[in-house]
Amino acid sequence: MKICIMGAGAMGCMFGAKYIKSGQEVVLVDGWQNHVDAINAEGLFVERNGEVYNVKIPATLSAEDAKEILGGTADLVMIFCKGMDTEKFVKNSMPVVDEHTCFLTLQNGIGNPEVIGRFVSHDRVFFGGASAGSVLLGPGKIRDTTSDRAGALIHIMPLDRVINDRCVEVAEVISKAGMSTAAELYAEQYVWEKLCLNCCVNAPGVLTRLSLKDMTNDRDGFVLYDMIVKEVSEVARAKGVDVDFEHLRSFVHMAGHKSPHYASMLQDAKNKRPLELSTITGAIVREGKKYSIPTPVNETIMRLASMVSNHYADQWY
Repeated sequence: MKICIMGAGAMGCMFGAKYIKSGQEVVLVDGWQNHVDAINAEGLFVERNGEVYNVKIPATLSAEDAKEILGGTADLVMIFCKGMDTEKFVKNSMPVVDEHTCFLTLQNGIGNPEVIGRFVSHDRVFFGGASAGSVLLGPGKIRDTTSDRAGALIHIMPLDRVINDRCVEVAEVISKAGMSTAAELYAEQYVWEKLCLNCCVNAPGVLTRLSLKDMTNDRDGFVLYDMIVKEVSEVARAKGVDVDFEHLRSFVHMAGHKSPHYASMLQDAKNKRPLELSTITGAIVREGKKYSIPTPVNETIMRLASMVSNHYADQWY
C-alpha cells in the first residue's frame, strides 16, 4: 500500500517506521525543515524499550514531492496534526489524492473526520481511537511508548458508519505493522473514551501545570475528573453514542493513576503554542449547547485555558 503521512511528528513518525518495517511504501510530509533533512540524511531513529533502531524512510516538505516519491497518488493518507490545522493539512494533501485515496485520522477530540469529509466521500474517511504513544526527541528521533499489551490497540470505522472492504484492508495493513487494529462500528465508543481522558488531562493540565499522576491522585483533582466525566458522558449519550459513566470514570482515573506524563496541551502552553481546545474541551461545550446539555465545568475550564493561551506575553511568570 502507498501511504502518505501528513504530519511527521511523534505519532506520524512512529506509524511511518512501523509501516516501512512491514513492507509498505511510505513518505512523510512535514513542515519542519531540520526534521525532514535529518530523516533523509541519516534515517529515522526509533527508541523502544531501551533499544534503538534506524529506519530509512523518505521525508519531504510537500505533497507534490510525496507524489513523485510514491510514483503516483497514495492509497492512504494519514492526518497527524492538531485539530485546528486539520483543514489546512487535508488541503495540502490533495496532490497525492485521487478518487480512490482513503483518509485515516486518529487525532484527539471529535470533529476532525467531518472536516476531512468536506473534501472526500464519507466512505473513504476512516477515524477511530488508538492506544498508542510516541515522543518526539529531536530532529529525526522519536521514542515509541506504545504498550505491548494484547488485544486491539486501534479501532477504526468509516465516517458514513458502514464498514467497507477498504476500511478492513487498512485495518489489516496496520495490524501487519504490529499494531492490532479492528474495523468495527464500536470504534466510536473508543473515540469518546479517549476524548473523555483528554478533557480530564489536557486543559486542566494547562491550568494546574501538573502531571497526570499528580492531578489524578489529588483529592480535588479526583473530584474534578468525576465532574468532567459526568458532562462528557451526558453529551455522548445525547449524540447517540453508547457510553457508560462508571466505565469512563474508571478509565480516566486508572489511565492517570501512575503516569508521570505531562499532557500535550500543557507542553504546548509551556512553549507558548496555540492550544487544541476546539476539538477537545471546546467540542464538549459546543455539542452540549447543540443538545441542550449543560456543561458548566468544561466551559469554565475551556475559557480559563483560552485566557492562558490568549495572553502568553502578558503573564507574570
